[in-house]
Amino acid sequence: MRKKRSIVWLSVLAGTLATCTPTMAFAESGTVATTSSTVWTQDKLVETARATLSLSTSDWVLLKAEHEQTPEDGSDLWYLAFSGPHGDYYDVVLDGRRGEVTNLNRTHSPINAYVGSLTQEEARERAESLLRKLAPERFGQYVYSEGAYSPVERCYRFEFERFVDGINVLDNTVRIALYPNGDVFQYAITFTKGDFPKQTPVLSEESAQKLYRDSLNLRADTSAGTDDSIIYRPTYPPYEDHYPIYNATTGKSIDRSGHEVPPTDTSPARGGVTVPDNLPDLYVKKRPLRLAYLTQSPGAKPILVYTPQTLEAFFPSQAPGLDVLTGDLTGDADSGTNLWVFGAKPLPVPIHDGWAAKGLQMLQDRGILARLGNPTDAEHELTRAELITMVMRFASPMYLSGQEDQVPEPDVPKLPYVDVPPTHRDRQELYNAFAYQWIADDTHFRPEDKITREEAAAVLARILGTQLGTAPDVALPYLDAADISPWAWNNVALNYQLGLMRGDGTNSFHPKQYITLAEMSSVLTQLSVKTSRLDINVPPILLGE
Repeated sequence: MRKKRSIVWLSVLAGTLATCTPTMAFAESGTVATTSSTVWTQDKLVETARATLSLSTSDWVLLKAEHEQTPEDGSDLWYLAFSGPHGDYYDVVLDGRRGEVTNLNRTHSPINAYVGSLTQEEARERAESLLRKLAPERFGQYVYSEGAYSPVERCYRFEFERFVDGINVLDNTVRIALYPNGDVFQYAITFTKGDFPKQTPVLSEESAQKLYRDSLNLRADTSAGTDDSIIYRPTYPPYEDHYPIYNATTGKSIDRSGHEVPPTDTSPARGGVTVPDNLPDLYVKKRPLRLAYLTQSPGAKPILVYTPQTLEAFFPSQAPGLDVLTGDLTGDADSGTNLWVFGAKPLPVPIHDGWAAKGLQMLQDRGILARLGNPTDAEHELTRAELITMVMRFASPMYLSGQEDQVPEPDVPKLPYVDVPPTHRDRQELYNAFAYQWIADDTHFRPEDKITREEAAAVLARILGTQLGTAPDVALPYLDAADISPWAWNNVALNYQLGLMRGDGTNSFHPKQYITLAEMSSVLTQLSVKTSRLDINVPPILLGE
């Protein structure tokens, strides 16, 4: 089975599979291994890990410390495991010779970590600050490469590439993942030791680009595109386990181990689909080659090579495709979203400078606006289904995998709404919301009806698990408080008390008005702040209790 990078990262140093919901990498044993040859003592490394990650001795218990040395590559690593409050865990790897954190995974139990209002740019700034803190001596060699929000795993991911004298060092990366609330829970750095002597390429860039162009062998991707467009992806035959890499000294095509590979198969495209003559040139223009160092075994001289920029895929099936209709590169075929490879797009101009721009940008970065059809009007009045979709994509502490008919009864009841057919676009979100008990058990949901502000307040009250029998001890200052429906009074009062929903500049709540996209983005931003001390409601059955 081929290993894919679209959803998971392979932790090179720890040798563990790291995802946005990382698991413990250590055994349950509490043994401690020590070696006198290490430059840093165990106590010193534990102290360094605590200081770097702000792990107090009162709240965080050291579960284990293990030492591993590999003479073949000279590595000297310490593996530490800490247990913190509320089931929180840190797995930390440190370089025993430098005393630096090289890898960490955090298992963060509080489900509120998924609820946060960071935009992609704000999350990137936090990632850069972490890199500067954990690798201060190497920070200047790493340059931001790509980043995006993963809507499947609901986390921001960022990658930084290493450059020496302006030339990229392949596979020398820093990868950082953050929860939407800003908690950093994953970090991995790869750094090849040794010298990188300056080399003059014999193969010209023009010649390399021609070799690259001829090696693409673009094929129509029948699993992508639309009725109006066809997506073409490179196949790089006859191998499927490397990108096009050209030795800048010999001009030969090589694999990632430096071995020469046979010439490319340039047979006609399969399926009788002819590749337009201009596509290979356009693809090369969109994704050109660049000079890079290919490092092999420790101590071996790096090879100067030409290879494509944005090496985000291990296999051709994951390489960006070219949309014939737009002329743009598309995302990773295996990730199910363009966001992971290429990041989020800027907000549409009509809603870029409004009062809710920050919240709307956050929704854009996390793919929520795209899920709503990319509305360009901040005053767009939300339907009931759209609001639930926004809330589920933003605040859901877990997303029930599979379709509802795959969830056994009576653990999670079937969706009861007769007006939400199996083909409805938002049925999965409504099903999850119903399973969380965030929406009422009824025979009809009216998904296409617009939702009022007092109805939205009721949904938020359910999200926070608050079903109040009497009104909170708070007076509503709204001039139109008398217009609030009796059934909604407690919910509106709760939202006012928590600061989630407030009135407008005229001190009115407008309970019967439809809530807009801009207003809901502001509500979700406030919700992300409040959930630092409030709990999102999840029925015990969904938590395995």
